[in-house]
Amino acid sequence: MTTTFPSKESITGYITNISNENRKNKFYIKFTMQTENNGQVDGWIFSDITGILATPLGSALTNSMKNHTGLRLWGKLEQNNGLTIFKTQAWSNFQKVNPSFLFQTPTNDLLSIRDALMSAEPCSIRVYIIDIRSPENFDRDGVIHTNTFVLIGDDSGTSYLVVIDLGTNTFSIEKSYDLTQVRRKMFNGVHILTTTINTYISLAMTSVTANISEVTTTLAIDLTDKKNIISTVEEIGTINRSSGCSTCKGVLTDVIGAAALVFCQNCQRHSLKKSINYDISTTLAIKNGQEKIILRASGQILERLLNCVGLTIAADDTEIAMALLSNVNLRFEYTELGQSDSSIVEQNIQGSIVMVNCRKHYAFIKRMDDVQQRDVFARDSSIISKTQIPNFLISDKCTFDMKKSTKKFHMFFVRKFL
Repeated sequence: MTTTFPSKESITGYITNISNENRKNKFYIKFTMQTENNGQVDGWIFSDITGILATPLGSALTNSMKNHTGLRLWGKLEQNNGLTIFKTQAWSNFQKVNPSFLFQTPTNDLLSIRDALMSAEPCSIRVYIIDIRSPENFDRDGVIHTNTFVLIGDDSGTSYLVVIDLGTNTFSIEKSYDLTQVRRKMFNGVHILTTTINTYISLAMTSVTANISEVTTTLAIDLTDKKNIISTVEEIGTINRSSGCSTCKGVLTDVIGAAALVFCQNCQRHSLKKSINYDISTTLAIKNGQEKIILRASGQILERLLNCVGLTIAADDTEIAMALLSNVNLRFEYTELGQSDSSIVEQNIQGSIVMVNCRKHYAFIKRMDDVQQRDVFARDSSIISKTQIPNFLISDKCTFDMKKSTKKFHMFFVRKFL
C-alpha cells in the first residue's frame, strides 16, 4: 500500500551519497539520507535548468555528506511498504540542524582500480587523473548526452573510466579524486570502468600516485565506440509501449472539463496531452557473420526504423514484427557503451520478492512456478514501472524475464540499405 503525505512534509538526517547531475526530461540528482535508527531515505531533486549542485540546496547536501552535518529538507514523501521516497525541487526550503541521533558511518570502502575491474558490484575508488579525452555526443530517447574517456591510475595500475555527462571543471589533470558507485563494463573486448546515475565525484583528501608500468597496454585499448553493419533483422523481442509523467513517470489521468489536459497525482501537476511522450521500445537480433548482436531500439530511433519498412508506431505489434522480419537490408549504427550483459531467454515469469538490499539497490525473486529453483538476482534499475519510482518491496508480486550473458547494444541510428 502506498501512502502519500502532504507536500510540506520534511525529512531530517545526514546525507550519505549524492549523484552527479543527470537529465532525462528534467535535470535531477539522486541522494541518500541516513535517518534515525540507521534508516534510509532515497531522495530526488528536480529542476528545469542545469546546475542543481550549485544551488543553495545542492551545496547544503554536499556539505552534509562531506562534514556529517544534519539537514532538514521539505518536499513530498511517499511511504511504500516501509520504504521511504522523497521528492523535491532545487529551489525548495532546507535547514541545517543538529539531529537527535549520531551519524553512523556507512560501509563505503575504497577499492583499487585492479579490484574494481574484477568487482561485479558498484564500488568506490580514489584515482589520479592522467588524461581527459574530448567528449563524444550520443542521443538517447531524444536527449543529447556525452561520453568522456578519462585515463585514471592508482598504485595498482591504470584504466580508462567512461564518465557520462562530465561537467565543466569536474576533473583536472594531475589531481586525485574520489568516485562512488562506479561499475566495470566490457568494452571492445576488455573491462573498463564507468560512472552510473548514483556516482558522486569529489576532490580526494589525500593524493594518489599512479603506477604506470603497464600504461602502454591501457593506451592500446580501442576507444572507438560507434559501430555500423548492414544486416537483416533475425529476431525481434517484446514490443513495449508506455506513457507517463515526464518528471516521475507516474500514471496520467484525463482532466474532467479539460479535454486537452492530463494530470499527474504524484507531482500534482497538469500537462498538455500533445506534450506527452509515448515511449515504444524493443530488442532486435542481427548478425555480423557468425556473431549475434542484440540491439535495443526505442523512441525516435525505433520510429525511424519503422519508417524504413513503411510503418509508424501506430501499427499493431504483429504488423511491426512481420515488417521487421521481412528480410529488408538495413544499415545499423550502434554504440557499445550502451550495452548490458544479457539477453532474454525466458519471459513473463511470475515471482515474489523475498529479499531486498535498499543500500545496494538489488533484490532476490522467488519463482512461483518452480520454488525449488535458486532465487533470481535483480537490480532495481531493471524495473519497468508506470506508477512509481522503481524499487523492490518485500512480498511484492512481479512478472520478470530471465536473461543469459551476451552483448546487448544501444542502437542510435538505422536506415534502409538500398
